[in-house]
Amino acid sequence: MWSLIIVAFMLYVIAGTCASIVYHRILSHRTLRLRPWFEYGLTILALPAGTPVQWVGTHRQHHLYTDTIHDPHSPYIHGFWYAHCGWYIYTHQKVQCMLYACLGSLRIFFDAYWRPRHGLEYNTHAQDVAAIAFYEWVSRPFNYAVIMVTSGVMYHAIFYLIWGITGLGVLWACFFIIYNLGDAVNSLGHSKHFDADAKSAAINSSLLNFVVMGEGYHLKHHQNPGLFNSSARRYSLSNGIINLWLALKLARINS
Repeated sequence: MWSLIIVAFMLYVIAGTCASIVYHRILSHRTLRLRPWFEYGLTILALPAGTPVQWVGTHRQHHLYTDTIHDPHSPYIHGFWYAHCGWYIYTHQKVQCMLYACLGSLRIFFDAYWRPRHGLEYNTHAQDVAAIAFYEWVSRPFNYAVIMVTSGVMYHAIFYLIWGITGLGVLWACFFIIYNLGDAVNSLGHSKHFDADAKSAAINSSLLNFVVMGEGYHLKHHQNPGLFNSSARRYSLSNGIINLWLALKLARINS
């Protein structure tokens, strides 16, 4: 049983770290550069968060129009559930949002078809990402679906063959946590109160920061999006990983 818990925890750390560092800090804000082979490998592990082009385009739109009507996922404008996950599936209906949020590991298969075909209206903000052959290729609907379905089948097969039904239950719970913590950066990282001085409703949360790989100091990040550690404190796991990569010459900080 301990082996199952350890593997599930490692999966949570890997998925969260890859989305936080690669999609957010590297591709969206260009705060770091990785060796290409390393960056591309980590991108594959981050794919449950969506395609690179779509994720970056949407995130840059969020920064351009934070907590305004043009923000894709502002709880200040659209409410909690739409900001949490309703914006993926174009619904403000609480029940539909909750059902989608509860898909757990099955969301891999739904998103394999849905994500690369929807929410593409902001891709123009990610033309620099789409110009890189690998990111353009992996963001194509068919290619993305094949990778996601293959990985989803592998996850379920491995967890079932080694740990049986219990393994499948833990896998579902693991991805339930992964997806909902990632979505919580949008829904809980902004409040219902707009700060005129900060020009957003973004907040800093130590608790959120602890469970979302250093993404919880959201107001700090909005104030300094170009700093690789602007959304985290020194002791965050993601910063520790980045410092390790820097020491191993796998990464460098953009000036």
